[in-house]
Parts: sequence; structure tokens; C-alpha cells
Amino acid sequence: MKNLLMLLFIFLICCDKKQEQFNSEKWKNACADSFCNDRELMVQDLLKSRLIVGMLEDKIISLLGKPNNVDSVGIRYDVFIDYGWNIDPIETKTLEFKIKNHRAIDFSLEHWKAE
Repeated sequence: MKNLLMLLFIFLICCDKKQEQFNSEKWKNACADSFCNDRELMVQDLLKSRLIVGMLEDKIISLLGKPNNVDSVGIRYDVFIDYGWNIDPIETKTLEFKIKNHRAIDFSLEHWKAE
């Protein structure tokens, strides 16, 4: 029993997603297959060390590449998409920038999950 618990503990540690240091090129190429899930590993480092309020929109695009969505309020980058066994997403994480006068006035990581 003790060995079984030890194996379970080791398995859980090994399966945990490890955070990565942000890499601009890896971020830009992460959505080649329509799944951007590699971005999830880098997003915490990106939020802590690279992004600041007031950053120019052009600088954000240079750093992160072409946004997945652009509208009059701002720009968005897909970070994580889970389709489960469906054609529609059942969970998403999106990095959203509110833009005014070509500068980021706010940014956040939005998490949505189907009920």
C-alpha cells in the first residue's frame, strides 16, 4: 500500500504542467495547429515580466504576433482551448488587451468554462 501511494505521488508530480519562461518565437508559432495550448505554459511569465500598462499596441504585436481577435475595444490572444469531445470549446483562456490611443490601458487573462 505504501508503495502504491508513493507511485501515485510520483505520477501526479510528473504530470503537473510546468511553467516556462516566455519565448516570443515559440508563442508566435504555438497556434499553427489551431490549438494554442503551449502558450498556457508561458503566460504567467509573460504577465509578470514582459507586459506593462501603457505599452504600445505595435510593441505588443511585435512581441506576441498577430492577435487572434481584434475589435474596437482591444486585441485578444488565445492561450488555451479545450474542445473535449465537441466541436465547440468547453474551456478557454484568453489574454485580452484593452487598447486606447494605440496603448494598452489594461490587460488580463480571462478564463471561460462551459457549465
